[in-house]
Amino acid sequence: MKFRNSKLLVLIALLTACVVSFAQMVSGDLTGTVFDPTGAAVPGAAVLVRNDATGVEINTKSGATGDYRVSNLPFGTYTITVTASGFGRAQLKGIRRRQHHPGLSK
Repeated sequence: MKFRNSKLLVLIALLTACVVSFAQMVSGDLTGTVFDPTGAAVPGAAVLVRNDATGVEINTKSGATGDYRVSNLPFGTYTITVTASGFGRAQLKGIRRRQHHPGLSK
């Protein structure tokens, strides 16, 4: 089943993206799941993670269950863009990858 909705598929997926960080580390993982508007997983979606400061881009694809992971992502601010055949494009800006400080509040 294909949807031609321009708001698309991954708005939900991008909002569920999770940055994992640990104390004393300078990088971490970014994970998420790509969903269509009905909540079904979208396998094979192209996921582009771009560092806003450096312009460095990392490409990956969602797996059979719509999940994706980008490992060893340095601290910084990122833009995630997701596209899939039969869908529009979804983009989430301002994803911050920062160091975790146990015991400190935001």
